[in-house]
Amino acid sequence: MAGRKATGEYKFVDPETSKQNAKRIKDEEWEQWRETLKDIYILQRNTLDATIVEMRTTHKFNATRRQYVHILDKWGWRKYNKNKTKNLPTPARDETSEGNSPDSADAPDLQPLSEDLGGCQALYTQATGPIHARWNCQLHRQQAADILFASGDGESAFHYYKNLDPEPAFPILIACARAIQTTVQAIEARNLLQASSDVLQGHRDDEGSISGKALFLDLLLVFVFSWGEDKSCTTQVVEKKIRSILRDEAREILKPITPRGPKLDVPLYQLLNYAFKLWNDRTGPGLVQIQADQLLNQFLKQQEAFGNVRTEIPCLILCLEWCCHVLDANPRIPDPINLGSGFPINSPGAAYQVIFTLWSVWQGNTPTFPSWTWTTNAQTQLGISPAELLVSVVHVIMAETAGPPFGVGSGVLDVACNAAKYLIGELQESPDNLVIRFLSQVCRDGNRRMSPTPEDYHAIREAAYVFHDFRAFIFSTLQVEPPDDEMSFSLPVRPLMI
Repeated sequence: MAGRKATGEYKFVDPETSKQNAKRIKDEEWEQWRETLKDIYILQRNTLDATIVEMRTTHKFNATRRQYVHILDKWGWRKYNKNKTKNLPTPARDETSEGNSPDSADAPDLQPLSEDLGGCQALYTQATGPIHARWNCQLHRQQAADILFASGDGESAFHYYKNLDPEPAFPILIACARAIQTTVQAIEARNLLQASSDVLQGHRDDEGSISGKALFLDLLLVFVFSWGEDKSCTTQVVEKKIRSILRDEAREILKPITPRGPKLDVPLYQLLNYAFKLWNDRTGPGLVQIQADQLLNQFLKQQEAFGNVRTEIPCLILCLEWCCHVLDANPRIPDPINLGSGFPINSPGAAYQVIFTLWSVWQGNTPTFPSWTWTTNAQTQLGISPAELLVSVVHVIMAETAGPPFGVGSGVLDVACNAAKYLIGELQESPDNLVIRFLSQVCRDGNRRMSPTPEDYHAIREAAYVFHDFRAFIFSTLQVEPPDDEMSFSLPVRPLMI
């Protein structure tokens, strides 16, 4: 990707401190800051650029990036690559502490729950005792936010997103803007975007073109803009940015933000669609409305020059087969014919055992059937995150348990297993537009199943029951504090949208 360094970090220069940064720093002075750097760079798992900013702004310590690289290499601290966390040096362990065995270096020690906790509880819970320093709180919060957001709980997801450092993690900004539910949250998301604009706006790629991410940032600012007295200025921004994207010479700008092909870039496509709608809804007298359908089609055609829809997605079928395997063979799940205590007929609890099992593999604890590369495949083959795929698969299974051709009244394990097998057969026979059809089904069936009407009291209780345990499982295994507000079931759950 043009302009992107191999480490996944963005280089930027502060002109006010660049001259001062050039002076030589003695080894003795570096040693004075060693523990501070260890905390910021290693234990908190920040990028190098984020570490430099933190040291400069908080501790008034100025050094060039090259100086940092030199001293970190001298100390044996390899540069942090967010895609290769194994490169991180391992801090010293307290051998006397519980839960600090070598296997816990990358993940907490997960233990099976006792049988008396009920069928809808998680398969695993967090073991007691201190966790390893590398099991980072900021990473926990982002994983919690990703799962909650993919589940449709934008309120709780935003609670975590807004407390993450927005500067080095551009995808977090996208999630913040997409998760807004209230005016207050919209203002907070807008402030987060503006706080990062200085870094992103000044970035240019190797050819000197304006960064696609900076362009996307402008659109996000429009997306969360509170329309007030400066409405005319806002509409000008909308028009300018959208038309700059759609110009022929702007095709290259789209590359950094649309690397996966035309219809798989869900955030940008939805964002453009929403921006068009805002424009048309709020245009005053004398302003021409945008032909949204025509421009969106043009947008998709322009992307086809450098992206193709993948029709062979073994990852998706792999995950569905995994669901069948878990439902059929997992010894912790009662036999489908004899559900046993804790598994009421047609309860969605047993279906959620699937996601708990997948979760444990995502966290790197269970290298079991069929392989644990599925999280990478989800990103590279589907173009969506593991969190989105996990929740999507479960939504499909739960939706299928509620309707034909399987009927209502059978045991949920048997129904869910047949549903997964049915979907596998359908996808293998008709691979064309597989991803689009899958996500569309998730959107349709997931909303039908998980968005009960106010009159459907039983369905509301069922949804609350499932998501309450699911959320509790997330907070427990990741050891993050639950948000103050509980999930509002008056709002529809929002799975992936196309």
